[in-house]
Amino acid sequence: MVVPVLQLVPVPQAIWHLAPQSEHWLAVQSFTGPLRWRPISLHPEMTVGALIDTLSFVALLLAGIQLNIDERVKTIDAVIAIAFGSVLLGVLQGQLGLRQLYLQADAVPGTITGFFGNRNHQADFLVIATGLCATRIQTGRPIGHNVMTGALCLLFAAAAITTHSRSALVLLVILAVAMSVIRLRSRLGALLVSGSILVALIGLSVSNSVVTDVLARFSGDTIKLSRLTIWAQSQIAVRQTFPLGSGIGTFREFYESIEPLDLVGPTFVNHAHNDALQVIVEAGLLGLASLALVAGAIGWLAWKALARRNDTMAHGAAICLCVPMLHSLVDYPLRTMAISSLVAVMIGLLCPPPAPSGNDAGAGATDSGDPTTAAVQPRRWGVSLVIALTGLFCMSFELARMLLAAGAPSAAVALAPYSANAHLALADSATNQGEADIALLEASRALRRNALSSEALSLIGLVEYSRQHRQAADKAFLAAAHLGWRNPSVLGYMFGRAIETGSATTAAQMADARLRLEIDRDEVLGATSALLADETFRNAFAERFKNPAPWQTDFVAALRPASPLEAEIELLFLARLQAISLSAATLDRLSTTYMDGLVRSGQTGDLEAGWKNLHPAGGDPAAGVLDPNFSHVDGASYPFGWQIEPAVARIGNAPREPSPALRIANYTGEKVLAASQFLLLGPGIYHLSYRTRPGTDDDPDLTVTMRCVAGGAIRLHDESEPASDETTRFVIRSFMIGDKGCEAQRVLVSIDAMRENRPLYISDFSITSH
Repeated sequence: MVVPVLQLVPVPQAIWHLAPQSEHWLAVQSFTGPLRWRPISLHPEMTVGALIDTLSFVALLLAGIQLNIDERVKTIDAVIAIAFGSVLLGVLQGQLGLRQLYLQADAVPGTITGFFGNRNHQADFLVIATGLCATRIQTGRPIGHNVMTGALCLLFAAAAITTHSRSALVLLVILAVAMSVIRLRSRLGALLVSGSILVALIGLSVSNSVVTDVLARFSGDTIKLSRLTIWAQSQIAVRQTFPLGSGIGTFREFYESIEPLDLVGPTFVNHAHNDALQVIVEAGLLGLASLALVAGAIGWLAWKALARRNDTMAHGAAICLCVPMLHSLVDYPLRTMAISSLVAVMIGLLCPPPAPSGNDAGAGATDSGDPTTAAVQPRRWGVSLVIALTGLFCMSFELARMLLAAGAPSAAVALAPYSANAHLALADSATNQGEADIALLEASRALRRNALSSEALSLIGLVEYSRQHRQAADKAFLAAAHLGWRNPSVLGYMFGRAIETGSATTAAQMADARLRLEIDRDEVLGATSALLADETFRNAFAERFKNPAPWQTDFVAALRPASPLEAEIELLFLARLQAISLSAATLDRLSTTYMDGLVRSGQTGDLEAGWKNLHPAGGDPAAGVLDPNFSHVDGASYPFGWQIEPAVARIGNAPREPSPALRIANYTGEKVLAASQFLLLGPGIYHLSYRTRPGTDDDPDLTVTMRCVAGGAIRLHDESEPASDETTRFVIRSFMIGDKGCEAQRVLVSIDAMRENRPLYISDFSITSH
C-alpha cells in the first residue's frame, strides 16, 4: 500500500524531471502547459484503482487472521463448494460452448474456464482446491467423509488437466510432491492427493487425448514465443522507468507506448506474465524492495506454520500458496480478484488461530474505569474516521466509473475531477457536438491527468485537423503515435498522410496494422487494392506478407480486375509475393484463393489477357502446360508455370540425359505435392503425357491429378498402357473439360514417400488438344 500512495504524492518538477519516464510528461507539456508539481505515476487514476484493490486484499488478509478453527474449516469448505460449481460450469462450457455460459467478456467460447475468463486461472483455482481438499482428509474422520473428499480431489485434479493448461500439469506434480514430503496430521491426505493426480493422469491418457494435447503444447511449434516477446519488451520498459516506476496499474498503457508496430495485433498485452517484472516496471526500486519484503514475510509465516505439527489447515495453505506464486513467474493469477482474494485468506490461515476469548462482557465491565482504556478511545474514533473516509472515497471512485459507463461524463467529472477518463469522455462529447474549444480544453485536462493518453492527443489532432491546422494536427498525431499504435485514429491518420506524402513503406505498415486490428477492414482493403498500381507501394506492401496474418488471404480473395490492365497490376503483385521467398504452402494458398475468386466472378478472360501482355513470348496457359521440360521454375510465369515444393523437388539432369528434368526425392514419410500448375483450358478433349526416368526398376508411386479450381476433380483416362523400358516410362492419358464450371484448372504432381534412396525424374510433360 505504501508504494502506490507515494506514487500519488505530487512532487516538484526538479524531482520528477530526473526520472527516465519524465519524457512522457515533458512531451505533453506543449499541449497542456507547464507541469510543475506532478505525481510520479504517469496515470494516477489507474494507481488509485490499484490502491483500492489493495485495500480489499488487506481487508481479507486481516479477516483470515481473525478466523477461529471452526471458521477456517467452513472457509475451506466454501472454497471447495465454489470449485465444485466452477467444475460443473466448465463441463457445460466444454460440451456446449455457448457464449451465454461464460461469465467473463474476454473468455473464449469452447475453452473450459469455469467462473474465470482464462483457462490458466481456472486451472490454478482447481489445483488449489485439490490441495485444500487434502486438509479435510484426516484419519479420525468417518470413512465416508474421507472417501467423498478423496473423490473431490480426483475430480478437481482431472478437471484442472482438462482445461488444457500446461501449468496445470506442472503445478499438480509440485502439489503432489509437496503433499508427500510435508507431514500432515497423517499421511492419508498426502497419499490421496498424490494418488488422485496419478489416477487422473492415467485415466485421461487412456480415455482421450487431453493429456497428450497438453503435453504437445510443451514442445515444437505449439509453444509460441509470445511470452518471450512480452518479457523482452518489458525489460525495455524497466530501462525506461527505473528506479521510480511508471505507476502501479499502468503496465498495459506503458507497454503499448513501447510496443513495436509489427507486434500490434488483435490480442493485447494486459500484464507482463511475470509479476516480479511487472512490479519493477510499475513500482521501480521501491516495488522490488516491497516484493522482497512480502515474499520474505510469507516465507517466514509458512515456515512457522509448518513447524506447528497439528495445524493441518496451515500446512495445506502453505503448500497451496506455492501454486499461484510459482505460476506468477509466467502468468498473472495474483492479478485476478478471485485468486488474489483466496491468496489473502490463505496467508491469514498461516497465522495461528486466535485463542478462545473469555467473558467479554465481564472484561468490559472490569475495564470501564481503566484510564488506559479511556486513552485508547480517541484512537479508535480516529481509526474509524479514517476507515469511513476511505470507504467514501472508494465509493465515489467506483460511482464515477459507473456514471462514465452510463454516458454521464459531466457527473463523473463532478464526482471525480481527477479522472482523466471522465475528462476525455467530455472532450469526445464536445467534439461530436462541434464545440472545438471545449474539446481542446477537456482533452488537455485529460492529458494533464494521464501522460499516456494517446486518445487525448489524437482527439486534439482531430480537432486541429477539422480547423485546417495541418501542422498542429501532425504534431498531435505524431505525439499520439509515440504512445502506441493501437489507437485507430492514429493508424487512420498516419495511413492517409503517408499516401498524401508518397511514403509507400509507411502506408504499407499502416495498412498492415489496420488490417491486423480489423479496423475499417473493407475501406482499407479497397484503398490498398487501388494503391497496387504504384510499384513502390506494391513492393512495400508485399513485404508485409512475410509475417503471416489472417487478413492476407482475405485481401487476395478480394482482388477483382476490372480490365486486363488491372489484371497486370495484380499479377505483378502476385509475382512480387513469389519473389520475396514466401513458403511454398503460403504461395499455394494465396494463388489458389486468387484463381478461385476470378473463376467464381467470371473474370478469367481479363486475367488471361493481362498475363499475355506481361509475357508475350511466355506461352499460352489456355493452350497447354507451360515449360514442359521444367527448364526453369523461378516463378517468372507466376501464377502460371510450374510451382514446386523445394523440400522435395528441384531442376536436375536424369542419369545419362543431357536435357533438364524435375528431380523429385521425397523422404518426408508421407505423400506430398511436388509440383503444380494453373491452366485456363477451354472446353474440349485433351491428351496429357509425361515421361519418368527413375534410373532403376523401382519407380516410386507418382500421382498426377487434375482439378477444377472452383472445385471438383477432372477424371483422367488411361489412353494406352504406359510404355517403358529399363530406364524410361512414358504415360499418356486423356480427359475432358465441360462447358461450364471449370474455367480454370490445376494439374498436380504428387509423390509417396521414397522406398529407397532413389530419386525420380519427370520431363516432357505436355497437354494437347484432341
